[in-house]
Amino acid sequence: MVSLYRLHKSTLKRILPMIVFLLCMVITAIMTKNQINNQQRLVHQHTNTAAEQVCIRLEEFMESRLSALAVFAERWVQRPDFSQKRFLQFAELYYLSYPGFQAINWVDTNGVIRWVYPEELNRRAIGMDIHEHPDPVCREIFARVEKTQEYGITPCMELFQGGEGFATDWPLIYKGKIQGYLNAVFQVKPLIDICLGRGVFDDFWLSVYEGDRLIYQYRPVDGKNRSEVWYVQKEIQFRGKNWLLMIEPKPKLYAATTVIANLPLLFFGLLVSIGMGLLVYSLIRRANTCRLALEEREFVEESLVKSEERFRQVVDSTGDWVWEMNASGLYIYSSHNIENILGYTSAEVIGRHFYDFFLPEDYEKQKKQVFEMFGRKEPFRHFVSRNVHKDGHTVILDTTGVPLTGIRGELIGYRGCDRDITARVRAEEESKKSFERLKKITEGIVHAMALAVEMKDPYTAGHQRRVAQLACVIAKEMGLTEKKIEGIRIAAILHDVGKILTPHEILNKPGKLTDAEMEEIKEHPRIGAEILKTIEFGMPIADVVLQHHERINESGYPQKLSGKNIMIEAKIVAVADVVEAMCFERPYRPAFSTKRALKEIFQNKGILYDSDVVDTCIKIFSEKGFTFD
Repeated sequence: MVSLYRLHKSTLKRILPMIVFLLCMVITAIMTKNQINNQQRLVHQHTNTAAEQVCIRLEEFMESRLSALAVFAERWVQRPDFSQKRFLQFAELYYLSYPGFQAINWVDTNGVIRWVYPEELNRRAIGMDIHEHPDPVCREIFARVEKTQEYGITPCMELFQGGEGFATDWPLIYKGKIQGYLNAVFQVKPLIDICLGRGVFDDFWLSVYEGDRLIYQYRPVDGKNRSEVWYVQKEIQFRGKNWLLMIEPKPKLYAATTVIANLPLLFFGLLVSIGMGLLVYSLIRRANTCRLALEEREFVEESLVKSEERFRQVVDSTGDWVWEMNASGLYIYSSHNIENILGYTSAEVIGRHFYDFFLPEDYEKQKKQVFEMFGRKEPFRHFVSRNVHKDGHTVILDTTGVPLTGIRGELIGYRGCDRDITARVRAEEESKKSFERLKKITEGIVHAMALAVEMKDPYTAGHQRRVAQLACVIAKEMGLTEKKIEGIRIAAILHDVGKILTPHEILNKPGKLTDAEMEEIKEHPRIGAEILKTIEFGMPIADVVLQHHERINESGYPQKLSGKNIMIEAKIVAVADVVEAMCFERPYRPAFSTKRALKEIFQNKGILYDSDVVDTCIKIFSEKGFTFD
């Protein structure tokens, strides 16, 4: 019997670790499979959600353009003026306000295209008879519009401008009589690109079909389908058109769903399985060590007592106040350093609440904040509070603490330390006050210099302030940092400070300046920069003033810089300067309308003025409703 017992025990010792190893491997395989299934489900959900969002954005985007055309047609017939000038005014407004139009055309009652916008891109369409359009479906749609006097929309087709697109025709009826047709052409690719931006293309490939016709595609160059099982199809509907959206995730999204991608998990499971087998083997072999462990228990307990005593000594040797409190906020331990910080002994602190030492005026607020941290059961760092020293003066403490939890996870208190930061806080307050005083002095200098320019040239009083107002709004809309926006504001206020040395008779001359007078005027950016370069603003104010009359095609002055060498701050001030100057009266001309000023910068976008700055300026006037104070 003894021999059989020993044999059974020896066999169990060899087999049990193998059983544990195999069991862990099975668990690992199940976890890996579940992980892959979860990742696949997430990819499907993400792809489906992205498809829904793309459909909604495209439908709303297209509906907004077509609704805008309906409003265009409705407003067109509100008064009997069907002139080319009025058409171009409407077309330009809608073309700029609703990006995505390829062309907006006027078709006469005979079906001939007479006017187009923009003309430089669509000149070939002028004189085209829609009844003789190469596409029979396009002819059929227009015939239907003529017959029913209701709008029509064509299927996608090859546009003569290039690419896939479609057209829509709107009859214009005045007092029951047809006056002509509003024809709008959309090119699909730029339309969808504008609608979606670039965010969706980071994770997905897109294809859009109208029937069997591929009208839009964003895929790799080779066009191969890399993830057949991940396709999601959605239908896009607007104004009678039906498009089919096919969307699939890029490889980076579904790469995590492969076994290869989960090899680390399998390898980790293998290591855990081996470790568990070895652990069981070790436990079986060392079962007899429990006795030795019990014998050493007393020795360990004695060591822990000594270790705790050493910890207390280390705590007392630091300059911080170390403490422990229970869940009610009562101190149950305090290091002796409390005496150096708040003047109390450790015995005087034990049993008191943490908020007993708060400054009376901060009592309720700071007490509430601390109990909120208790409720979250999370560590907190750098909680700053004002406390009353035993002798009555104020002490500022920086508190850090960690929660203490019981066996069931319940909060039983906090352990932490307080550091006296009174001297540091007061030094920071003094430094802040000094900075504010210096800032006020600098601001005063800026406005004094600006006032000096306005006194020299009263006709442009307020010009520098308005330029600063517009420039700051443009800079903020472009996402520049607060520091750069502040630099632009100061530079715009001082951009004409160099005119202080320009003769009064030149500044206020009502007629055209001579070449010599013009050359003298052109020196004011350089003079202004020379005046300002000796002042330490902490920002390149002098450089912006020097460059605010530079143009990106090198036609500006005084240095004739190219666009890449002109600071973005100077480009913004330049556009704001031009728009403000045109919108207000000068000795040699009356004020122009805001529309004409915006047209001037739009026509010279990319030539004289930076394109991004011009687009932003037009946007804040047309979409944000900006006006000068």
